[in-house]
Amino acid sequence: MSKLLLVCVATIATAAALLSCDAAAPSSPAPTDADAELAASGREVDPAWPRLPQDRPFGVPLGVATDGRGRVFVAHTAARPARSAERNEDATVFVLDEATGELREAWGAGVFRTPHGISVDARGHVWVTDSEGDEVVELDERGVPLRSLGAGAGAPR
Repeated sequence: MSKLLLVCVATIATAAALLSCDAAAPSSPAPTDADAELAASGREVDPAWPRLPQDRPFGVPLGVATDGRGRVFVAHTAARPARSAERNEDATVFVLDEATGELREAWGAGVFRTPHGISVDARGHVWVTDSEGDEVVELDERGVPLRSLGAGAGAPR
């Protein structure tokens, strides 16, 4: 696993753990293999990464990918539970600046129920699996859906 991706995954996992904690009962997440790899790499987690506007709901992160242009893609549940029968009206894919963690773009509003996996192909197209929508959606490098494959393909958006 690349060191950058390892840092991204560890940071997002930490953020998700913090977001899901009860403020009245703070706890520390148990160390993981990713934590050990991060410590061995000599890198540190930036606790302020990602840097998101207050009005952007950031849900449970379910997938992380990077491209060769300094962008980190995070598929997440936004403000909804991970399993939902309706398409999420909030942006469910955040495009973050690799170096600063600042939000560059937000995609996927009305496209996904539960975006689960995410990857970037050689053309820069972003592929997102939707575990509740039973489909895989191909998006162009600007986040515009190009096609949908699977049982949920063609369902109303």
